[in-house]
Amino acid sequence: MIATQPGPAAPTAQRYQAAWAEINARLQSRQNLGAVYMTATIAMLGASIADPSEVSGGLVWRMPFVILLPVFSFAVARWVRHNDAIIGLLGAYCASLEDVDEFPEVPAWHQKQHGFIVAALEYRVWTDQAVALVAAIGLLPALIHLSVLLGLHIGSFSPSLAVLSIPANLGLPNAPNFGALLATAAAVVAGVGSLAIIANNASVRTDIGTTTNS
Repeated sequence: MIATQPGPAAPTAQRYQAAWAEINARLQSRQNLGAVYMTATIAMLGASIADPSEVSGGLVWRMPFVILLPVFSFAVARWVRHNDAIIGLLGAYCASLEDVDEFPEVPAWHQKQHGFIVAALEYRVWTDQAVALVAAIGLLPALIHLSVLLGLHIGSFSPSLAVLSIPANLGLPNAPNFGALLATAAAVVAGVGSLAIIANNASVRTDIGTTTNS
């Protein structure tokens, strides 16, 4: 192994700017993901409704899309959780650099006493609510599908609506089968898990540190 001498440390301002650049990049990617997630969810919901000309009578949901929607939401929720955690850690790092700033009288974004980061974290909950709403809409078809397979009555839905959930053109029977039941139950678990992750995002951001970024 070649021995190397440690070089001079990077200036504080340079470290701060690099961390802020990474934060900005992750904030932009989070915004982009939100737009893609909403568009993809709407598209998949539309694709889950089979063309009436494909089947005889009634409205039929394409089972693959019904199952994939909650799984897609779960993956997005996990990605958002990870991205929020990294943004929070970078924010805490910036806060530590602000503590050694040679101009302490200048208001700092990450310092809690100045109030900027506190307000930003409060407003960040609005995004959580929006993502949760889209995830809940994506979970609804799987919930209805599962209730039909289990023969449950939910409001106006009844076991007789099994034909609405299982595509006849795929040759699947209208009666519940183990494979469909297992896949739908797994999708529901994934959808509920995504909602739980989103609901817990605020507390995770707080746990990272009192000066986490939005």
